[in-house]
Amino acid sequence: MPRAPSLTPLHDCFRDWADEQRQVEDELRDSLEALDAYQRQLESWHKALAEQRSELEQERESLAADDGEAAELRADLEALRAELQEQRDEAAVREAQLRATLDAERSDVAAQQLRWDEDFRRMRALLDQQASEPSADAAAEPVYDDPLRETVLEQFGKLRKQQAGRRAADESAAAS
Repeated sequence: MPRAPSLTPLHDCFRDWADEQRQVEDELRDSLEALDAYQRQLESWHKALAEQRSELEQERESLAADDGEAAELRADLEALRAELQEQRDEAAVREAQLRATLDAERSDVAAQQLRWDEDFRRMRALLDQQASEPSADAAAEPVYDDPLRETVLEQFGKLRKQQAGRRAADESAAAS
């Protein structure tokens, strides 16, 4: 019988191949596990990025709304400033008108005061003249129907009485 060739080298070859196959399968399993872990990490990053994108979009919308509100507030502020400036201008015009009116009134009062002073001087001179003349001339004095003149004459009469009273008081004080 012929001798059968030994299968040992073939067994050894298959065993080596099986070992290599197990080693490749182990490496492949490790690689697949690593890929799976990497895939999970990528998915968590993707989820985190999506959340951040969503938050950023919300913030951008909020900022856009805030910008809109700020623009509205700026417009309101500008409108209020314009209104305030208009009121200031109106107040300045009104102040100028009131000052002009006040100056005119002061001028009128000063002119009236000068006229009254002149009238009082003339009345005083007339009263002094009448006081120095005999009383018969008083009956010859013309009668006027001017109420202002009568009021002024009454006032001068009162002033003369007051002045006479003061003179008497001064003389009695000087005599004491």
